[in-house]
Amino acid sequence: MENIIIRQVKPEDYRDICMLSTELGYTYPAEKTEQRIRFILENTGDIILLAEANGKAVGYIHASPYELMYQDPIMNILGFVVTEDKRGSGIGHLLITEIERLAKERGFTGFRLTSGDYRTGAHRFYERHGYTTNKTSKKYTKTFNNTSE
Repeated sequence: MENIIIRQVKPEDYRDICMLSTELGYTYPAEKTEQRIRFILENTGDIILLAEANGKAVGYIHASPYELMYQDPIMNILGFVVTEDKRGSGIGHLLITEIERLAKERGFTGFRLTSGDYRTGAHRFYERHGYTTNKTSKKYTKTFNNTSE
């Protein structure tokens, strides 16, 4: 039986977060990841949980307060991954259950998230955990070049 621990992420976990994020298709420099974790923990109300199996990082979930003028406060899941070899083992269930517990404890009334249309396994996971889809949308992004000219 594996020893699974769910705990708050620390800046020192940045290498693990980098490795896990690549499973979502995101690559970002390790040193910047450490800076981002530190900033988020010090300056936001976000919750970031790390799952460890026998001392090895195998997943994380990151949620941020989502404040709207037309709805009670909820949280937005920004990142959620379990290593491919551990999917289906219950680690995702432990992560989402714990983040939901912490959000309720902090007065949030629910969650929202977006998931790529090709992530059908993730969709089934969310639906098993009581999440429903209420619309189809497109995601638009715009990136600024912050270098001085």
